[in-house]
Amino acid sequence: MLIGSQITTHDVNGLLTHDGFWHENWVGEPNKKMLSKEDLVSWEKLYEPLSKGVLQSPWSSFCRSAVVRYFKAFSNPNLEGSFLDGWRLFENISGSRRENIETKLTRASHIFQDNVEYRIVGKHLALRRNLISHGHPINTEDEETLAFQMLQFVLPFLTRFILNGFFAKPEEFWGVLDLPAMRLARLVKIEELQRELKLYNKAAQFREEADTLS
Repeated sequence: MLIGSQITTHDVNGLLTHDGFWHENWVGEPNKKMLSKEDLVSWEKLYEPLSKGVLQSPWSSFCRSAVVRYFKAFSNPNLEGSFLDGWRLFENISGSRRENIETKLTRASHIFQDNVEYRIVGKHLALRRNLISHGHPINTEDEETLAFQMLQFVLPFLTRFILNGFFAKPEEFWGVLDLPAMRLARLVKIEELQRELKLYNKAAQFREEADTLS
């Protein structure tokens, strides 16, 4: 068996300047990472209301799957894996597979009245996810920050997805989030629709039809 010679280049501090095709970082570490006591308490506080919400939700099986995905993603000691699992969770609860990511990011940002910063974070996470999928790994120094950003991004959306209590099916929840977040913009749209409804009723009267729309 012949093994070809390997040439590596290093920075002054001894680290590899790049990850070649034959080089793979070891991310498991000798000892399994464990959550701190404070983290466990925080997770337990979150788990209880989400679990109750799952039982009360009209789409409980969907919510149950989402909760499992959430706790699996953010208990993963591999931070890049945690980020990717968190992103898959977001894609899963923000719309169907047929819908593009821009639509889903808009929905996520519309859970807040002031949504500009939240949308910027979402677009940043989408970019990083695309870079990873095209073979650009996350720098070790950025892994923890990116995983934390993913957690902060997906949790408010997941919480409202499970605990909203207003809708009969996920499509209604997504449909509401497709509407403008600002109340004034919605009022303008309502006025437009009311004017259009009056025209439809006038058309029915003009054509001497019995039924009108309410």
